[in-house]
Amino acid sequence: MALGRRLLGSVKTSGAAGRALKGTNNFISVTQTNDITSLGTDEGAGADRVLFATGLTGTTPVVATNNSTSTIVYTPGTGRFTVAEGGDYYITVNFICKVEAATQYDVRVKVNSSIRHTKRVGTVQSSDPDESTTSVILSLAPGDIIEITYEDDGTVDVFPNLGTTVNILRFGNVRGGGGPLEISNNINGYLITATGNQRTLKGINGLPALGANTVVTGSYTPQLGNQGVIGDFSSLYFDGINEAGAKQRYQLVISGGMLQTIKVEAR
Repeated sequence: MALGRRLLGSVKTSGAAGRALKGTNNFISVTQTNDITSLGTDEGAGADRVLFATGLTGTTPVVATNNSTSTIVYTPGTGRFTVAEGGDYYITVNFICKVEAATQYDVRVKVNSSIRHTKRVGTVQSSDPDESTTSVILSLAPGDIIEITYEDDGTVDVFPNLGTTVNILRFGNVRGGGGPLEISNNINGYLITATGNQRTLKGINGLPALGANTVVTGSYTPQLGNQGVIGDFSSLYFDGINEAGAKQRYQLVISGGMLQTIKVEAR
């Protein structure tokens, strides 16, 4: 029985009743949809203010969530983003603002109130709008809190404009079936088998020591094409012992370019 060489393509999986399992990502995209015209008690103070926070003094930002998953939670009152899963996150901030004279200001990414990334922006004259973009990749732990802040230099106030946006994306975390894939009986050298649960595989000892009841014998005769116990060039059968200790006939077949062993009938 000859095995044809086959080029591998993309792997696709399906759940119960042929339902496709869609890979999921962790992400959120939030945009401010109005102009800030007052900083309240922070005006002229050079204060570090949190973007997308509706609880600050001054003009209340109107915020829209463009798209998100439940694994990143945005709290409007504080402007904080809490991640449920650890991993590497790509964070990008498009900051659009109004400045009334030459100045410098910082756009920052904080994690658990600690500064993890800063971009300093300078203008040589008044600008409306003044726009800058900054990006960073950070490794985060479950429960970490992200804040996007900005701070003027204390000489000219900076007023965030509509269109200011933050995008947060955890990458490298595609998973199937709406939940993590689990492997039970995970022992080195074991084979993997389906269990009937769309998110669980099981390790089995697929290569046990051959005993008197599991030895496969046979011969090859060109005129008959027999291989193993019985068979021809398209399939091969052999008798063995199943997990219950009963004799079982198996068939070795090629289906969809893969070599498979299936149970045929008890013997």
